[in-house]
Amino acid sequence: SAKLASIGELAAGVAHEINNPLSIILGFTRLLAKKSSFDPQAKEDLEMIHSNAESCKKIVEDLLNFSRQKRPQHREADINQTIESIVSLVETQYPKGGVTTIRDYDASIPPVKMDIDKMKQVFMNILMNAYQATDSGGSIRVSTHYDEAKDGIFTVFSDTGCGIPKNIQTRVFEPFFTTKEPGQGTGLGLAVCYGIVQEHHGEISLESEEGKGATFKIWLPLDSGRR
Repeated sequence: SAKLASIGELAAGVAHEINNPLSIILGFTRLLAKKSSFDPQAKEDLEMIHSNAESCKKIVEDLLNFSRQKRPQHREADINQTIESIVSLVETQYPKGGVTTIRDYDASIPPVKMDIDKMKQVFMNILMNAYQATDSGGSIRVSTHYDEAKDGIFTVFSDTGCGIPKNIQTRVFEPFFTTKEPGQGTGLGLAVCYGIVQEHHGEISLESEEGKGATFKIWLPLDSGRR
């Protein structure tokens, strides 16, 4: 928690300082690219600058999300509908991936008070990771159920992908830890998920066996804003 807090403060400061000049670079690069006087090579170079600046902006957004400067806005929501909106969106990004998405939603679960936008971010991060880890012919199961004993909702994401080696499983929620190639990820996605779930007074956990997939479980209390 102390590590998350200290890096969060640093991340917020750095992100705010970078964000303004980065927006200017993006804006002027786009304006220059629209000028017809440039030859094709110059326009291609400008597009390359714009594309890489966009990548930088995504990193800045991850840093700002990680620092969690925005106060949570808890309101009652149907968690099944919230998850389905993300599942449907991610499926459109992998239309020919050959990965089957299995939905197993409990229709009887009660509404949950949560920050819908922040929880969508959690579901998106976990689902994108699952798709990226699962080869064609594999599957991803998304399920929900109400746990009466804990008086909360479990959301479970299970994939048949490459799994996570046992020796790094305890580090997956650490900020800036990633197994992806350089430039492919900031290592903040699961750290952001961890922080958001903590804000909701919930729990997030991982079960995995290398070569046999991974399962992420999220538990949220029915009223996450009152604990």
